[in-house]
Amino acid sequence: MSRKYGLRGYLEALSGIGQVVEVGRTVDANLEMGAIARLCYETGSAVPLFSDVAGAPAGFQVVSALVGTSSDRGRELARLGLSLFLSEGSSAADIVEELCRARRGQPIEPNVVFDAPCKENISTGEDVDLTRLPAPLIHHGDGGRYVNTIGVVVTRSADGAWTNWSINRVMVTGPRSGVVSSVPVQHIGMIHESWRKIGQDMPFAVALGVDPALLYAASMPLPAGASEVGFAGSLLNRPVDVIRCESSELEVPADAEIVLEGRISNTDVGLEGPFGDFTGYFYPNYGVPQPMAYFDTVTYRNRPIYPFTSGGEPPSEEHTIWGVATAAEALHRMRLARLPIASAWSPFASCNGWLVVTVRPGWSESGLDAKALCRRVGEAVWGCKAGDPVNSVIVTEDDIDPGNLNQVVWAMDSRNDRSPGGRLRIEDRLGWPMSPYLDTDHFRYFEGWKSSRLIYDCLPSPLSWPAKRSGFASDCPPAVREKVLRNWTSDGFAPIHGAFEAGDSPHR
Repeated sequence: MSRKYGLRGYLEALSGIGQVVEVGRTVDANLEMGAIARLCYETGSAVPLFSDVAGAPAGFQVVSALVGTSSDRGRELARLGLSLFLSEGSSAADIVEELCRARRGQPIEPNVVFDAPCKENISTGEDVDLTRLPAPLIHHGDGGRYVNTIGVVVTRSADGAWTNWSINRVMVTGPRSGVVSSVPVQHIGMIHESWRKIGQDMPFAVALGVDPALLYAASMPLPAGASEVGFAGSLLNRPVDVIRCESSELEVPADAEIVLEGRISNTDVGLEGPFGDFTGYFYPNYGVPQPMAYFDTVTYRNRPIYPFTSGGEPPSEEHTIWGVATAAEALHRMRLARLPIASAWSPFASCNGWLVVTVRPGWSESGLDAKALCRRVGEAVWGCKAGDPVNSVIVTEDDIDPGNLNQVVWAMDSRNDRSPGGRLRIEDRLGWPMSPYLDTDHFRYFEGWKSSRLIYDCLPSPLSWPAKRSGFASDCPPAVREKVLRNWTSDGFAPIHGAFEAGDSPHR
């Protein structure tokens, strides 16, 4: 299904397949919206579009779970597919391959425009008041309301050489102030440091309500110095339209619904958090010292749509966007290393901690045995930024669909040798700074920490007995499969969406 560009075009496409529910009653931004969104994530329900938020300016709408998963059998990844201008029936492999295609391509630099709907309303100076925006208090116990959870943060290094897009939380602390989640090992932290060195505040902007495809670009773990907006152009096969901010020389996506402009202090800090994080855990009464931000301009469209994500147990956009982008970058790096890789995926239930890697048939002809191939895979994954959140890599053949958690767990149990040889350990790799299993001696929020990572070898042994899969696609002759599928709905069963409709293997 094709769709129009922009958040509104995306929502129109979702509405066309029954994936949007407009909540018309008055809802409270204090916990109620976050709770509705969280339940939508956890049940695979439709996107909630709130048209009446208590206390919000007239005309503002709020949306969440934009790129969540669906409970529709065979269309679980419909929102991910449509967010990348693919079909609603796209598979995990289709989605990762689309990001890899853009990664292989040449960056397409943006097109600067001089007018856009996001300039229809402009507030500056004393007229700026973040507390009037429908920024929700998402979880009980959060440190405050978060004005940004899924907007593109735009920054530029002090020398002007590196423009970076990222997604960083911003917690409101006052009408024109907030605190930004900015870890020094992240790119935003590196760029902020370039401004601190010259003793100046860093201009930044937050573009809220952009086309979802741009969120993948902002989440893609590209190398330092790379252009996310150039990658976004490659992903869209055309330049991204950007428009200059009112208060700085930064450019933001012109299709944004709302743009917040300001500066991140080079000296002032405040406590950010607590917040229900992508790991699915909450650290009560735990705030982290982070840089303060001061806002001087807000621009927005007429009747703007304000987006947020309700982080927590998977899946939410931290997993469906960041996790998928991580898998795509890891796949790109493994292919650059000339490894015989078919696909890769980060199962949402792992909170980005697992990476499932499938290898092509005939991989043994590469000259590598299973152990050597697994080690090369690990070196490629943990040799780049994509490996930061990954705790475990699972390597198996491509008869396993990495996007099907049932098959992945089955492969883990039936194909992994539990002896020490079935698990490879790679030492001293940088890890994510807020992993729940860390003790206080290892917890290093600002600089991360180094520890071992595991690779599970789920490749067949040359001496393994000649087992074959037993299931609908593998056991039934083609004529039988086709007959069963042809009569399926007339027999009284609900329609099956996806690969089974063609009588193909369910993971192809």
